[in-house]
Amino acid sequence: SYIKNQLISIGLIFLAGGAALLSIMLTAINQQFLREQFGTNAVTGFVAIFFFKMAALPLGIAVLFLLYWKLPNAKLPVAPCLQAAIFTGLALEAMKYIFVLAWPHLIGRLALEYGPFKYSVSLILFGFFAAMLLLAGGEWAARSHRLSLARRSIGQTSPLGLHEARVP
Repeated sequence: SYIKNQLISIGLIFLAGGAALLSIMLTAINQQFLREQFGTNAVTGFVAIFFFKMAALPLGIAVLFLLYWKLPNAKLPVAPCLQAAIFTGLALEAMKYIFVLAWPHLIGRLALEYGPFKYSVSLILFGFFAAMLLLAGGEWAARSHRLSLARRSIGQTSPLGLHEARVP
């Protein structure tokens, strides 16, 4: 129902926001702990960033899994949603590094086209590509479920005794 979908959406918003805050909180605690124990140097900075990245990836995959599993209007099995979430989470992480590597060239090109709005446009571009990856993962989860339903229905017969393949 409409109300159920709205409640699930609001719940997922709070869950995703809570996961992001938890990730930030754990990173801050980790950095503070490392500073107190070992002082401030390049090694502790690297260790803090490494642990942040290692914690952020599973949290992101978990949020993506919840979005792909609970948000659609249809019941989807866990396996395709988990596969899509893992793939999309890794693709989003790779996209972040590609964006960082392309940043010097991109910001120069955007400065020529958009002038003082170059940073705003770069954020919009990053958000657009991230949204396309998120939607592609959702489509992948739904499509794999539809294909499995189609494979199961191939062997079924119609009331007239004819074999038919129903593809949803």
